Amino acid sequence: MADSLKNKVAKGAAWATLEKFSVQSMQFMVGIVLARLLTPTDYGTVALLSIFFAIAGSLASCGFGNALVQRKNVDDLEFNSVFYVSIAASLVIYVAMFFAAPFIADFYKVPVLCPLARVSAISFILHAINSVQGAELSRKMLFDKRFKINLFVSIVSAVSGITLAYLGLGVWALVFMSLLSALANVVAYWTLIAWRPKLMFSFTAVKDLFSYGWKLSLSSMIDTLYNEIYGFLIGRVYTPADLAFVNKSRSMPKLLMMTVNGTINSISFPALAKLQDDTKKFRDAMRRMIQCSTFLVFPLLTFLALTARPLTLLLFGQQWEPAIAYVPIACFALATGPMTSINCMAISARGRSGVFLLLEIVKKSTGLMLMLLSIRHGVMAFVMTMAFVQGPFAVLANTFVNGKLLHYSFGMQMRDIAPSVGLCAISAIAMWGVGLVLEPICAVFQNQHLAYVVALAAEGFVGFGIYLSLACFFRLRPLAEYCELMLPVLRKRTPGLAHRIESARWCQKMEG
Repeated sequence: MADSLKNKVAKGAAWATLEKFSVQSMQFMVGIVLARLLTPTDYGTVALLSIFFAIAGSLASCGFGNALVQRKNVDDLEFNSVFYVSIAASLVIYVAMFFAAPFIADFYKVPVLCPLARVSAISFILHAINSVQGAELSRKMLFDKRFKINLFVSIVSAVSGITLAYLGLGVWALVFMSLLSALANVVAYWTLIAWRPKLMFSFTAVKDLFSYGWKLSLSSMIDTLYNEIYGFLIGRVYTPADLAFVNKSRSMPKLLMMTVNGTINSISFPALAKLQDDTKKFRDAMRRMIQCSTFLVFPLLTFLALTARPLTLLLFGQQWEPAIAYVPIACFALATGPMTSINCMAISARGRSGVFLLLEIVKKSTGLMLMLLSIRHGVMAFVMTMAFVQGPFAVLANTFVNGKLLHYSFGMQMRDIAPSVGLCAISAIAMWGVGLVLEPICAVFQNQHLAYVVALAAEGFVGFGIYLSLACFFRLRPLAEYCELMLPVLRKRTPGLAHRIESARWCQKMEG
């Protein structure tokens, strides 16, 4: 079983990496185009609704999806019961959002939010239709099909969003883009996933699944509410444009984080759930996930933080210049993401949903207090407080719990990520030096865009070159893990390269 699971994880990692890279890259490119066709106020207006939609989405899911994935054995009765409950919950949520829309518009004093909310809420029903298919895909780790589905949805989203924005629909372009994406998701899931609903239902099955799922659903709602309050306070106390600048500063770091960390997250929950009865194997798998995710995320975020100005102006244009100051802060805040998400998923995969819920309450109540204390001191003070105080606190809380449950303490996790942190520090110093040398040279370029490209290429070449060279020199285990994951694909595509990697076998001698 161990070998079978390892093969599934390796295959899943390859497909998930391909999926995240292609989908996130496409979404990012669409975001660049839309950032030039739409205004920061357009983005900020839609973002004002996100807190209400995020809470409603968490309520609609009821945690049934994770319950189906976490459970070892699930029959068709449970699948059908979850399907019908999800549809019913989504209809209730839509009706509630329809009647709440005028009050939301009055609260923000933005009248257009009323029709925006009513139209956007249709997406709840569309997402509910895929509830069981999504769980089935995760249970069986069918990441090749997930890649096809998400790629198709991204293409529909890209074409519709850019076309509608070009036609001058403004904020409505973002709304209809989201709806068409949800509809494309339904079409893709029902085409590629064979499961179909039957006329069967059991309250007992729903109750049994709900006993596990409601805690995760409430945890998700708390997490979602907490994350959305972040933007809600900025939009309410300051302006939609300020909110758009903060969100845009997070777009590039989130792209890299979702591409790398999202790949591991998509396979970690089902993989860890299958190991929940073997603590040692569970802890070893979790350790490897943290090492591998931080090995890629840290240098990418370091590069973004140091090249925030040329990258932002090159991609988004001069109108987004106020976002530059927030980019390094966003990079630091998101750097804690791998450890936070993997630690949380480990607790969930072990079936400790009660502990998971309690942990979320502690972390989010502390974070909310910090938000309320810092919001009146300016947007910069607010985002810095959340990044440099709340982020590390969340890591400490998560690792404290897993130190008790899995004997994988904060100190052990810090030792596991220390090599990547050290190499990033050395690479950052080198990149900073290159930037200083290039600054007077690039200043004489008549074409500023060319200057930005030269600076980004030089700093990236030096930074990533040093990082990878030192990783090979010090024989870091994550590099070996990635080589091992690539070997099955390389044997089929490029046997010569695979043979050279295998013959060296330096990756098998890496340090743990």
